[in-house]
Amino acid sequence: MGRALLVTSGSETGIGAQLEAASWIVEQVSAGEAETRPSQDVIDLVVCPLHLGGGTDGAALLSRLRRIHPHASALLTAETLAAGESQHLSDTAGEVPLIRVPATPELLAIAVSAAS
Repeated sequence: MGRALLVTSGSETGIGAQLEAASWIVEQVSAGEAETRPSQDVIDLVVCPLHLGGGTDGAALLSRLRRIHPHASALLTAETLAAGESQHLSDTAGEVPLIRVPATPELLAIAVSAAS
């Protein structure tokens, strides 16, 4: 498939294992590491949780990562979506698919396809 950059929030959602099972090469990084890692690797997919904890805005982080990896597809994940967050997502990250986690492998495949 390609190389995926998976930003982790500390809670295991199974996304990394599902991507690897679908033949993705997955690099898991923390939110802090995501922006400071060397950018010479070609990244085909960036997956970022909406809720990172500690006041970190996942949609804003994903927007910055898309500037670092402009050719990568992007996908946001969330366990829940609070009232008003959908407008914030649209304003901050643009048209990015959002998938509820945990997700089935089939739903993740659909979301990754929609992200492309």
